[in-house]
Amino acid sequence: MQWKFDRDMSSASARSDHPFPPFAIWLGLAWVALSGPVGAGAKTWTVDDDRLQYPAASFTNIQAAVNAASNGDTIQVYPGFYYENTVVNKTLKLTGAQRGKDARTRATTLAQESVISAGDNPFTLAANNIVLDGFYVRVDLHGDDEGVGVRSLTAFSGDRIINNIMHAGVTTALVPGNRGPTPMLISKNLFLGRLGVAMDSELGAGAHQVVIQDNLFSGASLFFGDNSFSELLITKNKWVQGGGIELRRVTHESVAPGFSIVISENKIFDSQGISLQLRNVTDVLAQNNTMRGGGASGIAVNEDNDNVRIADNKISLYAVAGVKIGSLRQPFTPLADGVEVVGNEIVDNANGLLVDYAENNAIHHNKLDDNERVGIGLAFDAVGQAISDNEIRGNAGGDALDASTGSGTAGTANTWLNNQGSQSSPPGLCSDHP
Repeated sequence: MQWKFDRDMSSASARSDHPFPPFAIWLGLAWVALSGPVGAGAKTWTVDDDRLQYPAASFTNIQAAVNAASNGDTIQVYPGFYYENTVVNKTLKLTGAQRGKDARTRATTLAQESVISAGDNPFTLAANNIVLDGFYVRVDLHGDDEGVGVRSLTAFSGDRIINNIMHAGVTTALVPGNRGPTPMLISKNLFLGRLGVAMDSELGAGAHQVVIQDNLFSGASLFFGDNSFSELLITKNKWVQGGGIELRRVTHESVAPGFSIVISENKIFDSQGISLQLRNVTDVLAQNNTMRGGGASGIAVNEDNDNVRIADNKISLYAVAGVKIGSLRQPFTPLADGVEVVGNEIVDNANGLLVDYAENNAIHHNKLDDNERVGIGLAFDAVGQAISDNEIRGNAGGDALDASTGSGTAGTANTWLNNQGSQSSPPGLCSDHP
């Protein structure tokens, strides 16, 4: 059997020693350098839309301050409403009225915020190492499904988007372009609306070296698709009241070994659909996430994949399955493959793990207990799966079911080995050990 994984698959721990992209190792040093003191000649410019909060403000709009400023300066924006098409084309620190205050937890009114909105034209970051801290971003005020809140252009790198409330309506709050030498940081933001962070071929030319960490997505999703991405770290974020993560037809340029996209230590609760959807992706690690409650599946993997590892996640209370591997049966749609599911706790779902229209995936060392129907269920067109060393107990509709036929275990088209459970069809797929 030909596996797409180039590392030892014998245990979860063997595959988890260094899961993060190489750039994450020196990332902290880069942020310290970026947040260090500015030059002696740096200046602070002030902006107040009506000069009521600060009558001595330098300007009444942000773009005028940007035009006057020099690299390394700070633009301090007082509470107010700034409806303008701002382009920040210098290395500046832009601070809103709530600068330094975590957007996930602060309780403010619009009157206390520096509100930026440009309608169909985004607030554009067009220089290296820009800081946007403490704003309220409003998008799609007219409800016409148009517009982007903040766009960071891919010709630059090193921007830091921190402590902002970003309300996207039914469109996109942030497009994180980053293709230069310095990582981009997106942290401690509150995303509201449809898409919190998103990029596809229509929105930009891909993103590289982006860290999305410690954000709250309330009803909003994260989407990357139909483009080139590498060295993305999505970690320690929380999703509530709908939304989740989707990667679709993602290619990457990284030549370093290991995983190019890491999704780790996130919490995704009460998704309307799929919490994490992976479709035709390469070198993706989803590890140590907690997913609970959703109208579909916790994790779904479709189409042709290469080196996808789903490891050590806790997945419960999903209406379809904790994990589902499979593609639609239609002409020219490839079978889902290239997936390793290892070390997960998949309990109390409608089904534990389902495999349908898929080939050559590895499922081992998982706990699949107390699901309402099937623990592990394989459809007739699931072939070449290696299923071993799983604990599959107390699943009301059967612990292990395999509808395929072939020369594998018990006349199936798959290999079952050392699985612990008591209910299998056909017999011989699993058995309790003394």
